[in-house]
Amino acid sequence: MTTPVNVIIVEGKNITRSVELPLQANAVPARLKAVKGAKYLFTTGKDGAVNEHIIIKRSGKNLQLFLNEGDDQPELIIEDYYDHPGELAGMGNDGKYHTFLAESGNAQAFEMMADGSTMPLLMGSQTTAGLTGLSASAGAVAGGLSTGWLVAGAIGGLLAIGGIAAAAGGGGGGGDGDSTPAPAPAPQPVNLSDLSITDSAGSQTGPIGNGSVTDDARPVFTGSGTPGNTIRIYDNGQLIGSAVIGDDGRWQWQPESNLPGGNHDISFSEMNREGVESERSDSIGFELDLTAPARVTELVIADNVGASTGPLLPGETINDRAPVFSGKTEPGATVEIRDNGELIGTALVGPDGSWSFTPSPLLENGEHNFSVIVVDPAGNKGLPVNVGPVFVDDQLVDVPAFGYIRDSHDNPLQSGDALNAGPLKMGGSGKPGDIVSIVRDGEVVDTVVIDENGKWQSELPLADDQEGPHDIGFIISTPEGEELGRSDDFHFDFDITAPETPAIEDISVTDAQGNPLNADDIISTRDIIFSGTAEEGDIVRLYDGDELIGSVRVGPGGSWSIPVSDLLEGSHQFRTEIEDRAGNVSEKSDSFDVDVDVTAPEAADVSITDGNGRVLESGDDFNTSELIFSGNAEAGTIVYLWEGDTVVGSVRVDDSGNWQLPADISEERAYSFRTEVRDEAGNSSGLSEPMEFSYDVTPPDASTTPGISLPDGTAVTDPLINQSDIILNGQATPGMLVMIYEGNICLGSSVADEAGIWQFNYEMTDEREYNFRSEVVDKAGNISESSDAVSVGYDITPPDAITFGTVSKGDGTTLSDNGYSNDNQPIFRGTGTHGDIVYLVDDSNGNRLGSAIVDENGNWEITPDPAFEEGAQSLRLDVVDPAGNQQNGSDIFDLNIDTVPPEAANGIRLEDGSPTLSGAANSAEPGTTVIIQIDGKAVGSVIAERNGSWRWTGDTKLPDGNYALNVVVVDNAGNISPASASIDYKVSTTHWDLDDGAQGWQAAGDYLKDGLTTWNTGKFHAGTSDGYDFAGQVIYKTVDVIAGQTYLFSFEGTATTSPSPAQLGIEVDGSNISSGYTTLTTSGNIVSGEFVAQSSGTVTIAIVNANNDSIGNDFNIDNLSLRASGSGSGITANAVINQVTDEFHLDNYSLVLSDEYSHLDLSKLIGGAHEIHQVSLEDHGNNTLNISLGDILVLGQQDLFMADGAKQMMITGNTGDVVNLSDMLPDGADVGDWNNSGIVTIGGIEYQVYQHSGLDADLLVQQNVTVNLDNH
Repeated sequence: MTTPVNVIIVEGKNITRSVELPLQANAVPARLKAVKGAKYLFTTGKDGAVNEHIIIKRSGKNLQLFLNEGDDQPELIIEDYYDHPGELAGMGNDGKYHTFLAESGNAQAFEMMADGSTMPLLMGSQTTAGLTGLSASAGAVAGGLSTGWLVAGAIGGLLAIGGIAAAAGGGGGGGDGDSTPAPAPAPQPVNLSDLSITDSAGSQTGPIGNGSVTDDARPVFTGSGTPGNTIRIYDNGQLIGSAVIGDDGRWQWQPESNLPGGNHDISFSEMNREGVESERSDSIGFELDLTAPARVTELVIADNVGASTGPLLPGETINDRAPVFSGKTEPGATVEIRDNGELIGTALVGPDGSWSFTPSPLLENGEHNFSVIVVDPAGNKGLPVNVGPVFVDDQLVDVPAFGYIRDSHDNPLQSGDALNAGPLKMGGSGKPGDIVSIVRDGEVVDTVVIDENGKWQSELPLADDQEGPHDIGFIISTPEGEELGRSDDFHFDFDITAPETPAIEDISVTDAQGNPLNADDIISTRDIIFSGTAEEGDIVRLYDGDELIGSVRVGPGGSWSIPVSDLLEGSHQFRTEIEDRAGNVSEKSDSFDVDVDVTAPEAADVSITDGNGRVLESGDDFNTSELIFSGNAEAGTIVYLWEGDTVVGSVRVDDSGNWQLPADISEERAYSFRTEVRDEAGNSSGLSEPMEFSYDVTPPDASTTPGISLPDGTAVTDPLINQSDIILNGQATPGMLVMIYEGNICLGSSVADEAGIWQFNYEMTDEREYNFRSEVVDKAGNISESSDAVSVGYDITPPDAITFGTVSKGDGTTLSDNGYSNDNQPIFRGTGTHGDIVYLVDDSNGNRLGSAIVDENGNWEITPDPAFEEGAQSLRLDVVDPAGNQQNGSDIFDLNIDTVPPEAANGIRLEDGSPTLSGAANSAEPGTTVIIQIDGKAVGSVIAERNGSWRWTGDTKLPDGNYALNVVVVDNAGNISPASASIDYKVSTTHWDLDDGAQGWQAAGDYLKDGLTTWNTGKFHAGTSDGYDFAGQVIYKTVDVIAGQTYLFSFEGTATTSPSPAQLGIEVDGSNISSGYTTLTTSGNIVSGEFVAQSSGTVTIAIVNANNDSIGNDFNIDNLSLRASGSGSGITANAVINQVTDEFHLDNYSLVLSDEYSHLDLSKLIGGAHEIHQVSLEDHGNNTLNISLGDILVLGQQDLFMADGAKQMMITGNTGDVVNLSDMLPDGADVGDWNNSGIVTIGGIEYQVYQHSGLDADLLVQQNVTVNLDNH
């Protein structure tokens, strides 16, 4: 959308305000305060229609309005709408306002919406009521509606008379209604030097400068301008608000909703009430930072007063009223330090993120709770770090304390500890130069001076005779001797006497469950516990051999306990020793020995046999009353046999590791046995997996009679088969063992599956009859009765080969080997052995094309189904006997199937005379028979040459009359093509018998001399006389001819004397047509000649004499005849035309427009012409060409421009040319539609391709030519 949507607010009959909604999606929405009963009118620009549907959402008491689905931000917010509801209406396409309704049609339905829900509103069909006779208030004009906009725009027709003037006058309507309002003041560029942006939020407030950072999302903008005009505020080029300039020339604006965080470029313009807007000002840029900084890290509050200094912890009391605060945070930020909620100071963070602060004034004595808060440059505050409570007491007595006390091995000591060697090492800190006096048992034993680093240390020697308890402390004094403080006493024992050796018999040893263990036991646990008593505070150590494996300090009461876990298998010697508090160690005790064996014996190998010695597996059935369990296990262990939860036997494994246990069986039921092996330590192998058996002495049911099938699953139903591999099958109880017999010989066995089905593969080897039966053996070994037997014969001797008898078409025509047939289901017949199956087979691929069973008379007959495909068929006969033995035939019968009639002959040329018809190369299919028909009757035939050409001449001339000549083509299979287009042929003869005189003929040359010629004897007589030249024309006549007609002229000539007979010939317009001259005889001669008229009009036919002798050159002429014949056009029927119509001329298979024509119909213009590749309409004005599917099929040629097998034509033309393309055939049939299939480029020119959906036809039309598809 590029034109803004405006909202006009109508209160009663007054237009009080307007607001422009933001164009950009997700921009800051416009805001309005709701007025109860007000109408909110939406229009695009001044008077444009708005969307017929909008989206509204309730947010608390506010109504949010979305103009477009998918918007994240509303374009308009009407505040407190649900306290003061009104009516929403939009400008429709009819130029009238229509109220927005809920989909239910209820205008108030959305007023009942739940908070947070949304609803689409649709523009109602009825116009909004109450919008006539409105007046515009001065506030509306001041708010941005110019009077011109009011008159010409969306509400001009709604205003009452005088409403505009009242608005423009800004008063109460008391003035002259016809007065013209003062012109609006011209808008001025906004003066940025007088503009301020103020931050009023957070801890840092004040002016926002260009390039600064602020945390106020609703800063206040103020400035100056032309009174009455409107300041428009833009953020990043998007209008976000406006403010009316007051009478004092000042204006102020604050965003009604928060600006988004990030960078803002604010610019300004001034607009008057006529809508004229000044240029926008330069922008003022600032960053709105709404992200709080992180907390302070590494915070330290350091006490630097008195003998005890350093970092302060919550709960401590210090005498330093100015401790130093320090830490790390965001560089450039400000750190606020608060005490009990009150700000006591700030610190600026350096570039490295460090800061420090010392309170000034000094902290008061008492409880303090500190908070440290980071404030970033935008004024955002982070979360506080709280430290407290901390207590300040500047009267606190500072008792010095040892910094450390260690034994001679530098182990730290605590008051009350003991040690067994000196020296005693101690140290601390204080004021450099002060004196530290070491006091032991009340006596000063050492004096040291605190060094320049404030450190001191001392070592106190201890002698053996000083064994016992001692107290030690120190006094700090000034160099002048003033005592500064005394430390508390530090108590220690100096003990050099080792404790007594512990007695092993006083120690208790148990397993993890508390069961007592004895020395030299073999135990099956890795975890044991040692426990006993000793002096409180001593350390008891436990050794396994020389390896310390545990220790414990004796607790109150003198008891101790050491658990030992994960002992390794094997022998262990455990001893203890005691170390007292001073570090004196006793001798080790005597050892407590045990052998750890936690390895369970391996499970026994078990073999089970029944009373018959049959080895059983778990899950088997048996039918004997005793089972024998035996196997191998670890020598000396005991094997237990369980049945269910009961031990039914046990036996010790002999030294060879063998064992055996019998189990008596008496009850017919299921049994579950398990074995367990236990060693001397009590380790168990665990119970073995159950061994399940069933005791069963009941015979099973017999199997069904065996069935027989082939490996491919085909059931054998014939008494004879030729396949050695068979599958015997049957039905028995699931899981049963089936024994298969041939006669009394057991062939093998099979197990019935879960469905009870069994099968057995068998190979027959001898050609004979086989008898199969079965018996069922259950899992226990019980045997059923035998099944009935089934028989089958095995025969692998192939039958004798079979040959073709007769092959004929359906009409009875016999077909020969290598012959042709247009019947694709010919009948094959022959003889064979009764019961055999004869197959007609395609010898090229082995496919069977049909079959028949030889009947009881030994005959068979096959008709292939499906029918043969077109082309050569190489066939043979295979025969299969009842056993399935096959003999493939070697007698091949070749047959050519051709059911497709040849195409009609084309390019036929008629030559006059007998007459003669011929076809050029490709006129007919090579080798086919071309049958010539005159008036529908065959008069002759000829075989087409290898190149498809042919020629036929009739035996006799046709008598006068009109004839229709055409040809049909018959191929070798007897298929007959459609007849070719008919050629009209006309024969007419004019005869001059001269019985009544010259009949229009005139003598010529010397024959005009009187007395030499006579016409009155029923003939023309030419006499001779000495002195004359009789060579040249004898007689002549002018006749009318028709272009293209063939004319045969003949006459009878008889020599009346023989000394020098005349030599006569025929000339037409001076050209000899008689192939020379005929010498006349006294018995008479026929002289003839033939010519084709090249144009319509008149020609002169003359009889000429080549003999100029004047003596003996006499002759008679009689019975002159002129025979006219031909098609009337003189041009090959259906051949390429040389001149089509006045409108077009042919140029190398292209029809080119000859002149400017407005409307052309191709089928009417070209008649029977064919082989037209292109029609050109170019450079002859604007033309309309009608062309149909029939025209393209008749005139086009296959694959002219694209290789898709379709007949094709091309039309070229200019802009303004129109092609009307019809999908009709000449007989009115509609077999499909034309479709636009895309663009091809040929010779650098683009053509639109139209393809027919029903027939193979394409039309290519140059891109700039308009094409109208006339699809029916």
